[in-house]
Amino acid sequence: MNLTPSSCNTFCLRKMFFTCSFLTVFQLLAYITLAQNGLERFVTFGVFTPEEIALKSVPFEKDADAVIIHHLAKSDFNDQNNLITEHRIKLKILNEKGISNGDVHIRFYHKDDFEFLSGINAVIRTPEENGQSTTTQINRKSIYTIKINDRISETRFAMPNVKTGSIIEYMYTSQMKHYGGLDEWSFQSYLPTITSFYKLSIIQNAEFAFKVYKLPNLPIDIDTKQVGQVSYTMHNIPALQDEAFMDARRDNLQHVSFQLSGINRNGFKEKYINTWDEAAKELLITPELGGQLNKKLSGTDDIISTAKKIGDLTERTKVIYDYLQQKMTWNGNYGKYSIEGIKKAWEKHTGTNSEINMIFVNLLQQADVNACLMMANDRDDGKIDIQYPFIDQFHKLVAYITLPSKPLIVDASDINTPMHLIPLSLLNTYGYKIDKKNKGLLLLSDETSKASNLITIKGTISDEGELHANAIAESKNYCRLERVIKYKSAGTPGFLQNYYTNGYADLNIDSLELINLDNDSLSLLQKMNFTQTLNTSGEFIFVNYHLFSRLIKNPFTNNLRFSDINFGSTLNTIIIQSLQIPANYTAVELPKNSRMETADKSLMFSRFLQLENGLLSMKFQFETTRSFFERDEYEMLKDFYKRMFLLMDQQVILKKK
Repeated sequence: MNLTPSSCNTFCLRKMFFTCSFLTVFQLLAYITLAQNGLERFVTFGVFTPEEIALKSVPFEKDADAVIIHHLAKSDFNDQNNLITEHRIKLKILNEKGISNGDVHIRFYHKDDFEFLSGINAVIRTPEENGQSTTTQINRKSIYTIKINDRISETRFAMPNVKTGSIIEYMYTSQMKHYGGLDEWSFQSYLPTITSFYKLSIIQNAEFAFKVYKLPNLPIDIDTKQVGQVSYTMHNIPALQDEAFMDARRDNLQHVSFQLSGINRNGFKEKYINTWDEAAKELLITPELGGQLNKKLSGTDDIISTAKKIGDLTERTKVIYDYLQQKMTWNGNYGKYSIEGIKKAWEKHTGTNSEINMIFVNLLQQADVNACLMMANDRDDGKIDIQYPFIDQFHKLVAYITLPSKPLIVDASDINTPMHLIPLSLLNTYGYKIDKKNKGLLLLSDETSKASNLITIKGTISDEGELHANAIAESKNYCRLERVIKYKSAGTPGFLQNYYTNGYADLNIDSLELINLDNDSLSLLQKMNFTQTLNTSGEFIFVNYHLFSRLIKNPFTNNLRFSDINFGSTLNTIIIQSLQIPANYTAVELPKNSRMETADKSLMFSRFLQLENGLLSMKFQFETTRSFFERDEYEMLKDFYKRMFLLMDQQVILKKK
């Protein structure tokens, strides 16, 4: 049994996101005997040490509401080579806000009986007012399981008598059918963690590659001294909270990932995929993937013949795309393979994400359009590591189409995204083209298709400070796409709340008309009539020059940033207002016209204001030329937003003559 390190080192460092300094190993860990291996090196389950009882706060995260004292686990196998993982989690409630952590939820993969949980036990130590404490074991009747979806279930239980100072420890065992369920171990969670320990035993004749993703200044102990086993220990790991414009949590967690890299069979070593090129070759000959591209689909001769007669390849592609949209519906499932084959899906007129895109590429190739399949991941699933050729990092398939104008990345199972736009969920992720001649990794970005929104407002302000106006918003590209999806899912009330009324007191929209809702080649026009009671004070009226900008609150105010900033697409928002002010009012002093931008011109803000003959003219613009900023650029971005919001806080003040 061997455990193979990643291709570059015993373990690889990935550039991550924490800049805060960490203390040395916390004194609470003094009871650990490093000379031992496995869970036996820690105190017995249900035993609470004096250090744990005395713990009031976390030195490396003093404002924490609760803390994970330890998450310990070890994975082993039985005679059937099932993957069996024992977990022990101990946590302490530090204040009232942390009491909700007494509700425990454990998710597992139930589909095809792949995984089940057993051996659930829990105990809680709660301090009493008299200085004593009570220790209570969970009532097994209070443990129940619910089905989340067709793949995932969740076992739940609530600890009794949870209060500030309570210490909870619970344990359970996960059994999976095979080691294919071995994915990764996360050292980090929503709560700060004092100790995270994981030990893995490898099944006979198998080799696993592993890679550690962590901060350079966060130490890890990796022990590979025992043949066929490896253990990982990390201490004092800060919590990872959700942040504005943050990618998937998985991208930012400290974790170690695993993949089967080889098996010894009868004295011969069978190596698994080690490069992306090998991955492409393997997938092209896989019957459930590449083997589907040459399948003949019944009833498609006419559409292929019609498409071939169209000289413009973009239009030819659009004809095939529209035809497929009419014939197939997505069943809501993802994956990279067609287990039953695309012929079956074609006959049923419904299929998985992969099957619909296989059919799309199949038809395009028959119509002499240069197209291939591409492995991809939604941002919520986490970015793939391009240095590590793990096929299982990808969860879906899309189509990559080479056209004279520009290549297209199309998810034919997505009914909302027009063919000329990369799906929003894929922006700033990596895809891998599965093709004999044109294979390879590709960053999926589109900085030219800005999320553009031009809003023109014309109105009149009354002596009492009432604004009566009409507005026309012209939304293009990703701005149009987001708004169409929102309108179709939330209707008029939800649409107006999300884009126009949220954050504005005393603003009422009397009417809304949407134009070009079903024509994705044109801008989405939104025509509105509205009234707003402006802020007044005595003889003063206050006017907002960036109404409907949706820049209500600065999202970048934290001193520390733990993740990269991903806006998805570039942005251009322009708001032009022409307001007739009351004849007996004038401006005290208009905010000065200004323009500011970053050194690399990736962020730009400008405003122009003018009052002439009672007509108040105002123009606001905010534009980005980049959609992705690394965590190291946070200070630059934070400073720009701070200065921009200071300018935006300035209002036009009208005073009665």
